[in-house]
Amino acid sequence: MIAVIKKTKHLTSLIRAFLSYKRRKPICSYLPLRLWIELTNVCNLRCIMCPNSSARDIEKGYMDMKLFRKIIDEASLFTYDVNLSHRGESLLHPELIEMIKYAKSKGLYLRLNTNATLLTEEKSYQLIKSGLDFVSFSFDGFDKETYETIRRGAKFEITVSRITNFLKIKKDLKKSTPYTLLEILAFPGVLKERENGKKEDFLKRFQSLPLDEVKVKPLHNWAGNLPSLKEELIPR
Repeated sequence: MIAVIKKTKHLTSLIRAFLSYKRRKPICSYLPLRLWIELTNVCNLRCIMCPNSSARDIEKGYMDMKLFRKIIDEASLFTYDVNLSHRGESLLHPELIEMIKYAKSKGLYLRLNTNATLLTEEKSYQLIKSGLDFVSFSFDGFDKETYETIRRGAKFEITVSRITNFLKIKKDLKKSTPYTLLEILAFPGVLKERENGKKEDFLKRFQSLPLDEVKVKPLHNWAGNLPSLKEELIPR
C-alpha cells in the first residue's frame, strides 16, 4: 500500500513538473524528484575536463553517515531517485555500501557514477548485492592513447578488466541490476575512433556480458565552472 501511494505521489509530481516546464514557470511548486548527493569530492584521477583537476584550492572531505541518513530520511518523503556521486569518486567513501543499503531501505531508486578504477572484485560483489539500481562507468575513449590522455592517472587495460570482471560477477550472480551503462564523452578523438572502427573493436570485449547500454555524450562545461579545455590537451 505504501509503495502504491509513493508511486502515485511520484506520478503527480511528474505531471506538475511537466506542466511547469510547458508553462515556463520560473518558480517550481513541487519538491525535487531527483537528488544528487556528493558523498565525497575526493577523486583519484585528474581528468582533463573535470573541475576537480583545476588549480583552485578546494576543501576536500567525506560526508558523515549521520548527515547522509538525515538527508535520506527527509528526501525519501518526496524524491524518487538519488545519484550518489557528483565530482568526486564515490568508491573512495569507506561507508558507500552501508549508505546504499540505508537509502534502499527507504524505497529510493539509487544511481551511481564511477570511473571504475577502484572497482575491485570485493567491491563489485558488494555493489551488485547492495541493491544499487543503476551504475554508469565513465570511460572516455575506445583505445589506450585516447583514454589515458583524458583520464589522467588511469590505466586503460586495468580499468577495462575491472569493468568486464564486474559484468562477469553480475552475470554469475544472475542479477539484472544494477542496470549498467558505459558512458563516453564525445571528445574529437573519441568521435574519430568511432568512425574508423575502433569502437566496434572495443565493444567486442563486452560480448556475452550484461552491459545494458553504451552512450556517447556531448561535452559540457560544468555550468561555466570549466570555461574551456586547452586545445593541446584535447585528444584528436
